[in-house]
Amino acid sequence: MWLRGMPFSISAGVGFIALFGVAVLNGIVLIGYFNQLKDEGITDIYERVRKGTAIRLRPVIMTAAVASLGFLPMALSTGAGGEVQKPLATVVIGGLITATLFTLLVLPALYILFNTKINFKLNKMKKTKLPGNTAAVLLLFTFISLFAEKSYAQSNQKTLQECIDIALKNNLQIKGADLYIRQSQVLQKTGFNPDKTNLQLTQDPTSGGNIDNSIGITQTIAFPTVYANQNKLLKQETLLAQKSKLLSQNEIIKEVTEAYYNLVYSSQKIKLLQQQDSIYSNFLKRATLRYNTGETNQLEKMQAESRYKENQLQLKQANTTLSSYQLVLQKWLNTSEPVMPKENELPKMPDDYKFDTAAIKSNPLIEYYNQRLNVSTSQINLEKSKLLPDLNVGYYHQAIIKGFDPAKINRNYFPGTRIAGFQVGIGVPLFFGSQKAKIKAAKINNTLIETERQQTLLYMQSSYAVQYNEYLKAKEGLQYYETTGLKQADDIIRISNTAYTKGEIGYMEYIQNLQTAINTRLQYTDAVNQFNQSIILLNYLKGNK
Repeated sequence: MWLRGMPFSISAGVGFIALFGVAVLNGIVLIGYFNQLKDEGITDIYERVRKGTAIRLRPVIMTAAVASLGFLPMALSTGAGGEVQKPLATVVIGGLITATLFTLLVLPALYILFNTKINFKLNKMKKTKLPGNTAAVLLLFTFISLFAEKSYAQSNQKTLQECIDIALKNNLQIKGADLYIRQSQVLQKTGFNPDKTNLQLTQDPTSGGNIDNSIGITQTIAFPTVYANQNKLLKQETLLAQKSKLLSQNEIIKEVTEAYYNLVYSSQKIKLLQQQDSIYSNFLKRATLRYNTGETNQLEKMQAESRYKENQLQLKQANTTLSSYQLVLQKWLNTSEPVMPKENELPKMPDDYKFDTAAIKSNPLIEYYNQRLNVSTSQINLEKSKLLPDLNVGYYHQAIIKGFDPAKINRNYFPGTRIAGFQVGIGVPLFFGSQKAKIKAAKINNTLIETERQQTLLYMQSSYAVQYNEYLKAKEGLQYYETTGLKQADDIIRISNTAYTKGEIGYMEYIQNLQTAINTRLQYTDAVNQFNQSIILLNYLKGNK
């Protein structure tokens, strides 16, 4: 009215009354269908709003459009009575445009808001009949706590990559591997380790009173090749520690990925079981009512109770499984706080795999065995080099101290006549049977490691082939549900809703159809999980590359 320059009048007030009626009618159409979808088993409020708004979009727009087109001639009227008709029509047409937008946008948002925890807690506070001031404080506290819970839940939601990064950073197994690497790096400085230096002071009182005392230093060192081989062995052991860390990382990535996807799978399964629980709950209420009124026999009631309790058991088991996967994920992330995945639905991992057993050779476990072989080879070379002779060097000098002179005869040399000497020698291993045995044992250990490596490689290649067949089988089953199964489930729900609304099928048949559709979705969720688990194991066998 302001845009058209019209004042408020009685006819405009009548237009507002008509506008309110049409707007409320559209709201009832929309909210009523939301509640109908809830009764049909769609417990997810967001899915209910999306689906209900999409399906009821045409009736809402048609209701507003018919009324607007009907009042359009009155809004453009310039003849007799136009001053009465134009305000009424202007209010109805302009109001229906804004009311339709509010119905399709604001009303669903309010429906979501008042069907969540806030509505539940507010209703609970109303029932307690608290004083005005106390109720206001508790109301404020409720909003603050809800906001805090939501913020905490959102901050504790992690993606898969975030979980893997946290696990690789906080896991104690990785920290232990880092310490082992540091220890090996420090031990590299022990490659050159000659025997202790020998200092000696001699005094010979049996030389007929001659001065025969001296001070000397001797050192025994192994053949230089021994120290070179020791350095090589220590370097190979450091590389072995690094390979061990990569092996641990590969294992942790697999375990975290499995736990993460199992957690998403359990959450998705619980949602579907909750939908099924709503269906069986309504079925049990109807069957009990029909039995009490004598419309059916006890068998239908017993069947409804059996299905409801069975679904309750499955739902309880699914919640327990969810808690178990949460604990597993917390263990690998080394955290005491529960972690929830950011994904609301179970994602499907990439499926572009090709059969390639050669990729197994790059697995960290095979590389670990290869490095063990390098360490064993270095150990053999070190033991062989110990058969080489040791080297001895020494230096002697006349002592400065006074000689032993029991006969009190002064036979001191002049200061310039002091005598110095040196010695050089080699230590030849004449008894080398023990060292030969060590060399033989090192060679046997090398052969043993090579045997274990070959056995592990054959086992992993066989496991890869078996797992690849499981991947193909899971992929084939998943394709069925994606191309046919899910579409049929949606069609069953759609057709059953229509047929039940028109009275073409009874409630019993309607419940059975909904159960079939939800079971199909459950089976699809199982298929996605099996598909993901097969890919996780393939990635693990290939080294997560």
